[in-house]
Amino acid sequence: MGSKPLNGNGNRPPMTATGMSPADYPLGSMQSRGAARALLVKELEQRDLWKSCGEKESSFESGPLLWLTKHTRTENPKYVQQNVPFKAPFPALSYFVPVMQAMLDERRLFIPKSREMMTSWLAMGYATWLAGWNPGSFIVVQADKEEKIYGLVNYARILHQNQFVDGEEEPWMQKKWPITLDSKSSLGFSNGSKILGVPSGEAQIRSYHPTLYILDEAAFLPEAQQCYATAHPVAYQIIAISSDGLGWFHQVTREME
Repeated sequence: MGSKPLNGNGNRPPMTATGMSPADYPLGSMQSRGAARALLVKELEQRDLWKSCGEKESSFESGPLLWLTKHTRTENPKYVQQNVPFKAPFPALSYFVPVMQAMLDERRLFIPKSREMMTSWLAMGYATWLAGWNPGSFIVVQADKEEKIYGLVNYARILHQNQFVDGEEEPWMQKKWPITLDSKSSLGFSNGSKILGVPSGEAQIRSYHPTLYILDEAAFLPEAQQCYATAHPVAYQIIAISSDGLGWFHQVTREME
């Protein structure tokens, strides 16, 4: 069985949504022109979807929440015990809309939470979206324990690897910003963006100038106030998230009420 034609670069020409390429037919034939039109339509649909996911608005039909809830999946290691799928889209919970809007709008944001609100995961979803749709973004996330750092960075990795579009087998979203650097505590992407996890302590953040700085469980993070003070002059955006606890985070959130 003969191989399919190659283009001038030695690569197989792109396939249409039906799996057929214009090069599968005689040049100038009706079939070739039809396949070319189908390919163009597919490329335009992909461009429009990418643009919609990249909008800086909080809606399940546009922006980060569109991507999180409809075009990528999370992974649940307890899926057997909970009798749920191992992979599933990010839940479309109504309170995510105002929280995500605040993440998009506010340069300095403090979010009190309960442990079941998924706010840390939402923040990492926002961070991963920022890395993908805003090339050159540098995201630093700080947590008190090494394993928590690895878990937060891995969540971004999972969201990137599980991007999908219904009805399309080609993972074209991943290919727009593939991972080029991958370790337990960091991810780098072809578009120049990077996500870095760092342990607690003011010295750990001092040398960085992040686009986005996330303090996870800030009420329990050693030297959280000093970390914030160090990052404040140089970080474009800071998001501090925590369940309640006495101390600096508690005081700041009470003053904001």
